[in-house]
Amino acid sequence: MARRGYKNIFIDEIHRKTGWDTDIKTLYDEHEVKIMFSGSSALDITKTTADLSRRVVLKELKPASFREFLNITKNKNIPTVSFEKIIKDKAVLTKKYAAAFEYYKEYMNYGGLLYPKNGFYEALENSIRKVILQDLSALRDVNIKYETDVYKFLYLIARSLPYETNYSSISKKLAISKTMAIRIVKDLQDTGSILPILPCKKKGIDVKKEPKIYLILPLREFFSKYGFEVNKGAAREEFFVNHIRDVCYLKGNRGEKTPDFRFENITIEVGGGSKTKYQHPDYIAIDGLSTDKNKIPLFLFGFVY
Repeated sequence: MARRGYKNIFIDEIHRKTGWDTDIKTLYDEHEVKIMFSGSSALDITKTTADLSRRVVLKELKPASFREFLNITKNKNIPTVSFEKIIKDKAVLTKKYAAAFEYYKEYMNYGGLLYPKNGFYEALENSIRKVILQDLSALRDVNIKYETDVYKFLYLIARSLPYETNYSSISKKLAISKTMAIRIVKDLQDTGSILPILPCKKKGIDVKKEPKIYLILPLREFFSKYGFEVNKGAAREEFFVNHIRDVCYLKGNRGEKTPDFRFENITIEVGGGSKTKYQHPDYIAIDGLSTDKNKIPLFLFGFVY
């Protein structure tokens, strides 16, 4: 290829080819070309038979953020805004980007994957089935029962509140072992379909590591077509964690009211426009455009990447 004048090689779905890692290593070692390839997020370079870990720079392609959705579909030109700037300049940013708020619901329905609206959910369903049938097979042998359990699992998460799902409840509702429930969570996390959020660590206390489980946007809206109404609180939290990934959730004692999340030592409650500060968070991420006291419009956090 180099002798024919090619300087760049682009390969899509590389994990579908047997022995792909050896071929890539050969191309890299023997030819002066740049190779860019995409593959399942289940792909783990460190586990390949050929030593690619020192030769490859991996980049995760996240679902399109609210900012990217606006820039691509609405011809906006919104730059990234850091978490710190959102906290510091919430009033100025809200005034500047208030018009973007009207697209929040549209993003929750159609954002993330940027498929055309005409046939959006058909394309999304095909993607889900591809993850289950093809991407998961890169991790382990997949049989019909496992495929069915994974699909039921995603549906269960979509219709549940985040605090209602743990390994024990999942295993009970799906009639599977707790070990299998943990395996499904890990597999779907590797494919980029779900976001497990762990509890915050407490000094001197061993916090039980049962994650809250969120879906990648807009999977919750997709599964609601099967006959349930999306819980607004769960959807708001999902928007927040999809954009602010490195958070932990605060786990209080039984009956204790605590804020939802902590990020860089800042506690944040995610809620509706009428949410109050009874849980004593540093900030409340709310629907709407209010910046009164410690309130921050939730949609602003969609600008962080």
